[in-house]
Amino acid sequence: MPAARRFPWLFLAILAFGAVADLVSKSIVFRVLPHEWDSQTVWAPFFYLKNQRNTGGVWGIGNGANGIFLILSIVAILAIVIYLSVAAFRGQRLPLPLAGILAGAFGNLWDRIQFGFVRDFLSVRIGSFHWPTFNVADSLICIGCAVMALGLLCAPEPEEGLAPKAAEGDAPPSPPTSAPAPDPAPQPPGAP
Repeated sequence: MPAARRFPWLFLAILAFGAVADLVSKSIVFRVLPHEWDSQTVWAPFFYLKNQRNTGGVWGIGNGANGIFLILSIVAILAIVIYLSVAAFRGQRLPLPLAGILAGAFGNLWDRIQFGFVRDFLSVRIGSFHWPTFNVADSLICIGCAVMALGLLCAPEPEEGLAPKAAEGDAPPSPPTSAPAPDPAPQPPGAP
């Protein structure tokens, strides 16, 4: 799985670029399409821009429960930040897909706090099939999760009986805390 080292410039760049791209794209589309349910054809009949306000979760599940999803977003962001802090403290690699997930989570959290809903605007249709309207943040979260899942599924398993190999720059594994006691030397008959 792609990862950043101790100086996570690439991680921070992905995080910043993703969050800015999400918030700027939402602002532009919602200025061009100011009224809810306004729509603009981009590539007929497949792709549209649409002003849709989502007070629920993914695909509008739990519509009207913005407060619950606001709390869940904060918990998810805190969990990721704690994980990243521990990994950085230990000198471990920072998984780059988490930068996209975190950027998307920040973008949607900003919307929930600022507007009371998430601004969705990307609408895809193929014939009678209509994919739920989404935004850049949703894409970052989905792509980050997919890359992490592929990384976990495709990671080579360590050979049996061998400890995992430390990556360059990672701390070597610590030796066992205590060695097993040696077998006592055999005593001759009649010895105390």
